[in-house]
Amino acid sequence: MKKLVPESFNEYLNEDKIKGGKGDKLISKDVCPNQLAIGKKVEKEHTSDNATAIEIALDHLAENPKYYSSLVENGMVDEDDAIKEYVKHFGDKKLPKKYQKVKESLNESKEIFYVKRTSGGEYSVETQNGNVEFEGRAEHILPFLTKVGDISVIEAKALLNKLNQGARYTTLLIDRSRFRLLR
Repeated sequence: MKKLVPESFNEYLNEDKIKGGKGDKLISKDVCPNQLAIGKKVEKEHTSDNATAIEIALDHLAENPKYYSSLVENGMVDEDDAIKEYVKHFGDKKLPKKYQKVKESLNESKEIFYVKRTSGGEYSVETQNGNVEFEGRAEHILPFLTKVGDISVIEAKALLNKLNQGARYTTLLIDRSRFRLLR
C-alpha cells in the first residue's frame, strides 16, 4: 500500500483529471479569479467535483480569458449561481433581460445604506432613516463591509478612501439577511 506523503498529495491535487485540454498547463493563478469563479459555477453542470469543474473552466479560459463573462452577457448560461457570481463581480448592467428573475431575486433582501466618516475619525453605516447600524474604526468596518456588503477588501478600502478624501458619504447595497447573521 502506498503511503500518502506530502509530495504524493501535491501530485494528486495537481493531477490532470481531463487529459488533452487546452488549459493543462494553466493553474488558477494564471487566469482572472472572477472568470474562474463564474466558470466553476457554470461547469458544475457537468460534474460535482470542484477540481474537475476548475479544470474544465481553465480549458475554456485558455482559449478566451473572458469566456464566462461573454457567455453570461450573451444569455448562454442557465445556472442561477453562475449568474449571481457574474453580478457579484461585474454588476448587472450587461445582464440580458432573460435573467431578470435572477436579478430581482438578488435585490429582494437588499437595502441602500450610507457609509459615512464621523467627526471622531471613525466610520458609520446608517439606514436611509438615519439609524446607525454599525460604527467603528477602519480595521473594524473593513471586515463588516466585506461580509455584509459582499464586496472585496480592495473595494471596501477604496470606499473608505473616498470618504477620507472628503466625500460626505457613499452608498452601499447591503443584503439584510447577511446583516442579521452578523448580529
